[in-house]
Amino acid sequence: MHHHMNWVTIIWSMGAGASLTLAFVHLLFWLRQRQAWASLLFTLLATSAAGLAWCEWSMLHAETTENYGVMLSWLHNVGWVTILSLVWVVRLSLRAGLPWLVWSICVLRTLAMGLNYAFTPNIYFKSITALRRIPFLGETVAVPVGESNPWVALPQFCMVLLAAYTIDASVRAWRRGDRRLALTVGGSVIIFTTLIIVQANLILWGHVQMPPTIGLFSMALVFAMGIELSLDMLRTAELAKALQVTESELRNSEERLMLAAAAANAGLWKLNQRTGKVLMTPRMEAILGLTPKQEFTFQDWIDIIYPADQERMLEAKQAINPRQELILEYRIVLPDGQIRWIRSHVRMVEDSVGQSKKLMGVSMDITEHKLKEDEITRQRVELSHIQRVASLGALSGSIAHEINQPLAIILTNAQAAQRLLAQDPADLAEVRDILDDIVCEDQRAGEVIRRMRNLLKRDEPSFQMVQFNDAVQEVLRLMRRELVDRRIAVSLHLEETLPRILGDRISLEQVMLNLISNACDAMAENQPKDRRLIISSWREGAKVCMSVSDNGCGLPTDKAFCFDPFFTTKPGGLGMGLPICLTIVEDHGGRLWGEPNTVRGAVFRMELPMAEAVSPVDDASAVSQELA
Repeated sequence: MHHHMNWVTIIWSMGAGASLTLAFVHLLFWLRQRQAWASLLFTLLATSAAGLAWCEWSMLHAETTENYGVMLSWLHNVGWVTILSLVWVVRLSLRAGLPWLVWSICVLRTLAMGLNYAFTPNIYFKSITALRRIPFLGETVAVPVGESNPWVALPQFCMVLLAAYTIDASVRAWRRGDRRLALTVGGSVIIFTTLIIVQANLILWGHVQMPPTIGLFSMALVFAMGIELSLDMLRTAELAKALQVTESELRNSEERLMLAAAAANAGLWKLNQRTGKVLMTPRMEAILGLTPKQEFTFQDWIDIIYPADQERMLEAKQAINPRQELILEYRIVLPDGQIRWIRSHVRMVEDSVGQSKKLMGVSMDITEHKLKEDEITRQRVELSHIQRVASLGALSGSIAHEINQPLAIILTNAQAAQRLLAQDPADLAEVRDILDDIVCEDQRAGEVIRRMRNLLKRDEPSFQMVQFNDAVQEVLRLMRRELVDRRIAVSLHLEETLPRILGDRISLEQVMLNLISNACDAMAENQPKDRRLIISSWREGAKVCMSVSDNGCGLPTDKAFCFDPFFTTKPGGLGMGLPICLTIVEDHGGRLWGEPNTVRGAVFRMELPMAEAVSPVDDASAVSQELA
């Protein structure tokens, strides 16, 4: 007795079981990774493939035409799930293709399912008159005999559209570089649709005698796609594991960053430029005087900034780009009215596609630092004032002479006027001339006092446009009597058309006064005829330069010590003159240094940036003047 193997039952059962197994695995994966929609759609595809296998096996073993027609109708309905899930699996896997083709397939296949209910027994046949038995894989199976329905072209057309869409999506994915996906997913779907279309037409036109095996082709497709999607699952699992490690490292980095920020008393924040919302750490909330977890926007931030700083902050926000880091200092007004200074380091962060979306920064409350800076500035101003007073104190004798001389002339002229007025008749013309002399001498004394008063002021530095040569002449007028008394010959070489500089005139005159006084002191041991002071000014590029040279005792061996605080070679000197001068010049963006003179003595040079561009000057247009 021979037992025949039921290959149809074995193959269709094993295929259906394998499909359901794959469906279950991908369903579990989707339940853990809800964003993996391709796995959910593949679950529907694999389940529908098992459903197609059951419908197809039932059709092959049908005993009556009615039973066959019902199962064929069910096969069409299950095929609707297969086609729709398949086209969306291709869409999500390849991330390419024409969207209108996807929606056309979905709409037409849904229409075909509706027509399937409208026709009896189904969309494939108008009527099934008989079942013919034919051998297939060692078994005898049933195939229908009847009148075909012309609407069967609609589901076949859907298969053609599915093939066209898959080809388009595969080509695009291939060109993008996803060649493995294009071959496995796209290739298997193209083969599946081609086999179904070819088999259907061969059977329809009577070229082959075999039952339709849509379920078998569907299960083969599920296996081919299942391999690729399973590999994707494994890669996703590996990525998830790596992501967990990365997230753990990120949390550790964030904790270290928070500790570092806390140690620096700094707050961290992030601004979403699209929404305008600002996220910040608790420390940042405390710096801005906010309540914990308070919703905060960029406009709220602008509103609490000191009014005078708001426009500057808005301009900085517009000007920032991903290639730079901004450092901003500004004031904020706390809810209780306090004004605090904030320093923020800001950087723009781009997203993965290069679109700048967020500003990130770290901010610190620098109010105490600012107060200390203000105190240091105040002390520097005070020290500079003391040094000016000391310099004027050294010139007190010559200044007193400068004042006494016009006062003596005023007194003499006043006495002469009294005598003239006592005469009868009085010589009014002579009196008028005497009064003119008194006014002139009074103005002369007033000018000396005005220069002294300017240098003795304790005002904060006020930067304005300064004519450099005018400042030099002002200092020389103040020191005129001192230079004459010390019998120092002064040579002036001042370039006439020097550009103006931006600076504090009083501070710059203090530097000049100190350099000239030091040069005079350095020549104190020289013979009276051997005391020569040369003062020069010129333009060099974008700088205004000045030099004060003498032929005195010269500089110490290490000339850098000259600018150290409390270093002095003068008996009773404080050693603060040159350090203060250096600070003043550097505050003006310039340089000050000393070097030995050509023969003997020293030269101190000063460079300051000019404030405006001027037309080229003639180097020969310099003046040489001798003061005896």
